[in-house]
Amino acid sequence: MKKRKLFKAFLSTFIIFNLFSTSAMADTGYNVANSVSPEMCNSSYWTSKIAEPDKIIMNSSDIDNFNKSIINTSGTNMANLECVNENFNGVEMVNNLSNFTLNNTFYINGNVISKDYIQNIRNNIKNSDVSSSMTLKYGIVVNRTVLKYQPDSANWSWRKDQWDWNENSATSMEVNTPVVVYFQTADKKFSYIRCDYYNGWVSNNDIAICQSREEWLNAKNLKDFIVVTAPNIRLEKDEVDSSLSEKFLGMGTKLELVKQENLHYNYYRTNWFNYTVKIPVRNSDGSYGTKLALVPVNRDVHVGYLDYTRKNTLDLAFKYLGNRYGWGGSLNSRDCSELVMSVYSCFGFKLPRDVSTQSKIPTAQSVGNMTDYEKSVVLDNTPPGAILQFKGHEMLYLGKVNGKYYILNASGSINSNGVNTYINTITIYSLDVLRANGVSFYSAINNVVNIK
Repeated sequence: MKKRKLFKAFLSTFIIFNLFSTSAMADTGYNVANSVSPEMCNSSYWTSKIAEPDKIIMNSSDIDNFNKSIINTSGTNMANLECVNENFNGVEMVNNLSNFTLNNTFYINGNVISKDYIQNIRNNIKNSDVSSSMTLKYGIVVNRTVLKYQPDSANWSWRKDQWDWNENSATSMEVNTPVVVYFQTADKKFSYIRCDYYNGWVSNNDIAICQSREEWLNAKNLKDFIVVTAPNIRLEKDEVDSSLSEKFLGMGTKLELVKQENLHYNYYRTNWFNYTVKIPVRNSDGSYGTKLALVPVNRDVHVGYLDYTRKNTLDLAFKYLGNRYGWGGSLNSRDCSELVMSVYSCFGFKLPRDVSTQSKIPTAQSVGNMTDYEKSVVLDNTPPGAILQFKGHEMLYLGKVNGKYYILNASGSINSNGVNTYINTITIYSLDVLRANGVSFYSAINNVVNIK
């Protein structure tokens, strides 16, 4: 299993500078970072600086080919689930997974996680009902969920007084994400699964098992669909069906579109001015099913994928501005690399999950050994919406104003005026900001990824 090193992304986001400025407070009612004007908080400010903001960069065929090239590139940790070997040795897998070790101290509710607690998790894996010859099952995610490094529902924090940063979170998975399922823990609460960009443990309540591979393929490869193009939307309150009531749907969620006229839905309500969609559900026996639901036309969704343009990329990214930071998809939010994944998923891209794996994208350009001047030449020719990376962290590039390069950044913590401060917010600031080691973001950048 390919894991991120915990804390690296967190530590790399420390910054030493006076981040906040109240100069815009009177006009906007909110604070902005230094060197950021209120106008910069709108995507239109940045798209107005692009020569052809609505030009299509890649069509659907180009994107499909790009996705295939990522899968075939070593180090991306991507998989074509349709080609995963159906047969596996469950005993060997259980032995490997149950022998995990922790290199750091973690807390649950302010108490150090004990050796006995960890051993119980190991035993829960080790005592799984497996054999040396097993066959995959095929599943669909039915609730937005967080994939865990270890099968445990508690919140693992790295600090005694911290409660909202779950270091056991690997990544979120949106509703309708297809997965392959290997086996369940002994207590039947978690399953070890693989989606196309990660593998780990997921609560059984959040996935449904298809009765056949054919059913899974039909659920996976939708022809007519809508895509959620906001950080999240919710279905309307449903007093009849609690499984659909106010259901959370994150950016990039795909829902099958049912083209049906004059459908009467739940006690004589029509589907006028609504998209009729199929929502995946988990039946009482754990099997996959679907229910019809309505998505009002005023919701931030799009029929089919969006055109991949610079304008659309920035418009999507700016919908996150001010949202909270969510490590590993915790708190129904995004961390730095998941923000990038979500934005690009609305065009049909399937990107790797982590900064390290996204750095292997075929179009990535290494700039780590360049002088500051050489790096400036690269950035001056980098389009808005491209990904800027350094070890353990990444940002979306916005553009250059008055000699400063600006980014949209999902930041966990900063050091303002010499004091480490949590911001846990998706922000805008310039690359001349200093990190904790005294090196500017600009100088630290070692990779530029332009999806083209």
